[in-house]
Amino acid sequence: KPRSDPVIIPLQRYFDMRNAKAYSQKAKVSNLKELNAMANYLKANEIYTIEDLESRVSMLRDTVDELKVTMDKETTRMKEIRKVPEYLSGLRDLKPIVDGLQKIKFDKAKAKYKAEHEQELKQYYAVRRKLLEICPDGKYDPSLLDKEYTELEQAHTETYAKFKAIREEYQQIHHIQSCVNKGLGNVEQAQQKKDNRKQEER
Repeated sequence: KPRSDPVIIPLQRYFDMRNAKAYSQKAKVSNLKELNAMANYLKANEIYTIEDLESRVSMLRDTVDELKVTMDKETTRMKEIRKVPEYLSGLRDLKPIVDGLQKIKFDKAKAKYKAEHEQELKQYYAVRRKLLEICPDGKYDPSLLDKEYTELEQAHTETYAKFKAIREEYQQIHHIQSCVNKGLGNVEQAQQKKDNRKQEER
């Protein structure tokens, strides 16, 4: 069907189909309420055609994905900041071993020292790399990191609130789209039966 067709027609058709199978008046009333809620949502968001519906679904899906990426970045950065004190403590504990290596002047003695302290030296340089990834300028100011963490925490709370609201709307409109598609499928089946009858009459 053309994407410019009114979206309410297949939606109404889907609920007509549901009402035809409804087992009680209560079920029919529930169907009517659900249809009215969907129609009000579509009207409030100026969704009149199937193309409008597809566009809105796509926009909401993209927004949900973008917010997920933002939340992941915020969470990752907060975890990194929380690790800084642990990394700094590790550097302090391992620094005497590194200093000991730097004091050795002869290659043979250096090689022996490196072999004896291989794990500690690897750990020291690995921790230093992680710290430089977190703070590329090499400055580990606790007050600045605390401030950044607080700002990230606030931003994450706001991002999650947006994500939750958009996700709920996306789930709502995705359900509407599913109902519309079922209504469209019903139209196509009815048209197919009509075409088949015409062929039989010929």
